[in-house]
Amino acid sequence: MSPSRHSNFDRTDGAEHVSSVAEGSGSGESQIRNPMRRVIRTFCVVALLSGISWCLASGQTQELRQKRELELWQGSWRALAGERDGQLRPKAFLDALTVTVQGDVMTMQVGKRQQSLRLVLDPTVRPKAVDLVHLEGKEQGEVWLGIYQLDPDRLKLCVAPPGSPRPDDFLTRPGSGRELLILQRRNTGSKTQP
Repeated sequence: MSPSRHSNFDRTDGAEHVSSVAEGSGSGESQIRNPMRRVIRTFCVVALLSGISWCLASGQTQELRQKRELELWQGSWRALAGERDGQLRPKAFLDALTVTVQGDVMTMQVGKRQQSLRLVLDPTVRPKAVDLVHLEGKEQGEVWLGIYQLDPDRLKLCVAPPGSPRPDDFLTRPGSGRELLILQRRNTGSKTQP
């Protein structure tokens, strides 16, 4: 062995440990480990901060998308067509139905009967999802799970009654309790998709 480097074989608990020691400069292993440790630590910190930033940005992006989508629902709508349990809704019902969205509240009115529902939108899934939460009356707190398709001036909405799974298509079937409405915007100002 050279005078500047030597190997020590220590037997402790039956295991061999080898360490190389450079004279006058400490452990060669620690010289290699310290820069590697710094690189690994830096990488971990950068990865952690990137992950946190991505989560925060993703949450903000989803909230912004929900807000923009809700803006597209605003206004007054009239019914073009409708079905319930696989049966067409009568023309008299469709003509009498008025749907108004203000903020996150949808008000549906037929004659003197009126229902107010809170809209909870999820435009990030396909088909886009909506929860309609009853705000008053004996149905208060009940949630109709639904899906929707929104073009600038036309809204297709299919919902299932409380306790039923969210629809995965825009079809109503006998006994399903599903309601399908196709609505046309009443006001002339067109909303555009983000």
